[in-house]
Amino acid sequence: MSPSGDSYTFRVGISLVIHNRLQEVEKTLGTLEEEVSDLDRVCLVDNGSTNRESLIQMKKRFHQFHWMENMQNMGFGAGHHQALNWLMDQNCQYLLLLNPDLSFPKGFLDSLIHESRRQEDHWVLGPLLVHEAGDDPVIDSAGLELDGCFRARDCFQGKKKSEAFNDSADVNPLKVQALCGAVLFIPSRLMPLRPEALVFSPEYFAYFEDLELGLELERRRVPMGLLPHLHVVHRRGGLSRLQNLVEKDWQSRPNAVRGAILNRYRTWFRHFGLLAGLFHYPKLLPYEWIRWTFILLRKPWLLKLIPEILHILKEERFRMRHPPIRIPG
Repeated sequence: MSPSGDSYTFRVGISLVIHNRLQEVEKTLGTLEEEVSDLDRVCLVDNGSTNRESLIQMKKRFHQFHWMENMQNMGFGAGHHQALNWLMDQNCQYLLLLNPDLSFPKGFLDSLIHESRRQEDHWVLGPLLVHEAGDDPVIDSAGLELDGCFRARDCFQGKKKSEAFNDSADVNPLKVQALCGAVLFIPSRLMPLRPEALVFSPEYFAYFEDLELGLELERRRVPMGLLPHLHVVHRRGGLSRLQNLVEKDWQSRPNAVRGAILNRYRTWFRHFGLLAGLFHYPKLLPYEWIRWTFILLRKPWLLKLIPEILHILKEERFRMRHPPIRIPG
């Protein structure tokens, strides 16, 4: 029975999206199956992984979980929405979105439930993401924030926990601008988290979607809280920085490259507008000048993104005049 008096069939519904990196996924599922019980539901969405033989073997090993398969990569947010729709039909009290590259401490789910109930199920919560287990681990992410150039940054990344937090015994959630999308714990009573979709904006294929969600929830007065006493190991993967991208990346993973670059502009235009963003972030204009000079000289194949940036600006101006409405049900 939830604090609001609603009855639920299951406790935690877990959503995990897969796209290749199946050895990482197998490690994650191995630690996850030790945490779940008959009170929980796990839904895995494969986004077109290419190693079909390994995927079949993994499905046999973890047959107790519910599997969905897409023929192609639909994106991080879209994959989670597929799983979340199924989990909500299962009537789960809490929803947990996970990356495929994690290791969990013993009692992880119980700790998340306990902390959520202490906040009367009004918060979206996440643990401290670390590089390795231990009493004083190196931090991977203690939440997300925007720097002066409107870039998403993981708070305290690379620092020891003792350097970032004075009181390691504090068990109260720390309000943050956003949480890394690797682990998001959401009471079902808060769903959907935005008018037009369950959690993430449908326009975001990948990258920046978790920071954008934080800005959306801040606007709607739904707090996001970090639990610094609860550690989850994050064996991080992802796209390289712009300087390391080559044209081959553009050809082999166009949606990922476009998402990594264009979603930042969509978030800027959506939550601040073109001129207001420049006013709130005074370093943004010189940064953009340097960035596009670099692209002109070193990555000219990325110049084809400029028409898409202008199209996004037009879309977001229209969206400001015609805000999305909440989808019934």
